[in-house]
Amino acid sequence: MTPSPVAITVVVLGLVYLALRARIHFTQHRDEPPVILTSIPFLSPILGVLRRRYKLYLDLLHQYQLPIYTLRLPIARLYIVNDSSLIPVIERQTKVIAFSPIQAEATANLLGMSEATNETLKRDPTSENGHFITFHHAVRPALAPGPGLDAMNSRSVDTLAASLANIRQHRVSTVSLFAWVQHEIIMATTDAEYGPFNPFRDPEFEQMWHQFESRVPILSSNALPTLLAPRALQAREFLAARFAAYFRAGHHRTGGSGFLLARHAHGAERGLTPDDIARGELGSCLAILNNTVAAAYWMVYHVFSDPVVLAACRAELEAVVVVVQVAGGGEGRGEREIDLDRVKFGCPVLVSTLQEVFRYRGIGTLIIRRVLEDHKLGGRWLLRKGGVVLMPNSVQHFDPRVWGADADLFDYRRFLKGGGGKGRKRTPAAFRIFGSGSTLCPGRHFANTEILAFAALMILQFDVVPKRGRQWGRPKTDSSFGMGVARVFLMPGSDFEVDLVARGPVDEQWRVLLTESKRAVQTMSEEMEAHEKMLCEQEKGEVRRESV
Repeated sequence: MTPSPVAITVVVLGLVYLALRARIHFTQHRDEPPVILTSIPFLSPILGVLRRRYKLYLDLLHQYQLPIYTLRLPIARLYIVNDSSLIPVIERQTKVIAFSPIQAEATANLLGMSEATNETLKRDPTSENGHFITFHHAVRPALAPGPGLDAMNSRSVDTLAASLANIRQHRVSTVSLFAWVQHEIIMATTDAEYGPFNPFRDPEFEQMWHQFESRVPILSSNALPTLLAPRALQAREFLAARFAAYFRAGHHRTGGSGFLLARHAHGAERGLTPDDIARGELGSCLAILNNTVAAAYWMVYHVFSDPVVLAACRAELEAVVVVVQVAGGGEGRGEREIDLDRVKFGCPVLVSTLQEVFRYRGIGTLIIRRVLEDHKLGGRWLLRKGGVVLMPNSVQHFDPRVWGADADLFDYRRFLKGGGGKGRKRTPAAFRIFGSGSTLCPGRHFANTEILAFAALMILQFDVVPKRGRQWGRPKTDSSFGMGVARVFLMPGSDFEVDLVARGPVDEQWRVLLTESKRAVQTMSEEMEAHEKMLCEQEKGEVRRESV
């Protein structure tokens, strides 16, 4: 009797299944982190990410309670780190567990640079002469506390203040909240970078930017971009041509920030062509815009959607506002001054709220490294060459062992000192919104100041009311996969309209001060300072070991 086609298919699938299970079993070394999600060999992890997105890592943490585990994909091993004590150990192994090779590959796919430049990006990625390592060394001074950072912050705040003053003239303005915040932050940030000839001031340029930015995951992974993202490829070429024209005209010399000049000089020193230097600006814009936009949006959302948070932050801010009387002005009608130094150090509830935004919403991605050679992590776990190490922010930021039983709730007082902040001592490794080690974000000081300035001006000058009396909802974020390396924050799945209602007289004059003092450029909290100190010590230790 001839077997039926169905029976043959079932037998073949069964044999394939057993073969794949056997492959996982016999190729998994006993010293590797335990492998999980093997019910459908090599496919279960992919299906899990597609179904659960960034929440998958939290589900697996609660289900298995493992410090580190392995997910097997068709082309790679993924080592997922849950235990925050392992993260500093990984950070110290910069020669064998590195981000630069991943960065070089993603950049080559994303920006469409020449083959010669792509070779430069990929050459010696972990050496002191590697492109991305020398890049960080070149640009960090421009973003460190000092005159260069002060100038960028001043431009950014001036742009924000002028735009909000214009909106106040209308008394009530209806906007789509995310789109509006996105535009305001893009304009403020890029004005700080590019000066009076900022290309983003052209609405067509900004539109093309959104067209390009929305398909970055496809372009950076090289997942059939000509088929899946043809318009993004066209937008990329448009943006690159405009940046090339900006540089040819010398606008960077007359109006560019110190950060921009450092980037341009580094590219030229590394032998990049003018076209490739222009294309590099697309990557720089992603770095300076993606997370600042999202953080500013969530800050506005969490403050204005909760009357208790709004009242607490507004009371603090009003206490540090100074009224400067002007000639001919009536009582209380003088110019209002707000010094960001006083905001940073005199408004602890506002600062705590921003840090909680970082913790609660900064889980849309993960810290990622590639294993360049077999390595015994901490003398215990074997990481195989070619594997990828993932350290999900969702796990670190929501781990109840670190943040308490209410880790899954937004608590604007969580980072307050004393009783308000629950008094819990936390490991810096569990709060990694600005990256870590050699990838510690050099623009963190600028971003903090810009977001705080925007939030302070909004809280003092406006009420934000959902359109037509609707209640504040909970924006869905399930569209965030949590697998990217550039976007730290969850993004809202949809937008909604609000009314921006001016508080006080519409012609009231506001002035923002940025005090040039050591105190004014410190980080926002002792915890953040301790975090950075730890990471700097790691880097110094690595340099000392290399010299030996």
